[in-house]
Amino acid sequence: RVLVKGITAEGYEFSRSSTHLVEIALPQMSLSGIASQSYDPTEKVLSFHISVDVIDDERLNRDEEGLTVMAYAQVWGTDSSGLHYVPVAWVEAMVDPTNDDSEIVLDLDEKWVHLAEASQPFQLKSVQLLDRNS
Repeated sequence: RVLVKGITAEGYEFSRSSTHLVEIALPQMSLSGIASQSYDPTEKVLSFHISVDVIDDERLNRDEEGLTVMAYAQVWGTDSSGLHYVPVAWVEAMVDPTNDDSEIVLDLDEKWVHLAEASQPFQLKSVQLLDRNS
């Protein structure tokens, strides 16, 4: 429940309340802190392979859709001086863990790297994994 109290510009006191439902989902996986990248020159796509640890719990939603999660990350690359990181793009996708539930993969078209005038090495920041049903 949220309760807000205050005084209007005219000097009158007011009070407003609202009830919010917040769904708590069991964690399905956690980030291990390790990531790597690969490049497909045919598709001109950078792939970021993010290691995850899947939590083995019988209460998890392992249905015909697997352990699909919504994954987000900021991609940062190195500027032309090679000394500073610059923002390149956000990547996001509905993904399933691969390689025996040990990683998720997010792809980035190389045009975003060129537009940002960035190069390797790359960093992933603000990586988020969200329940697909929330």
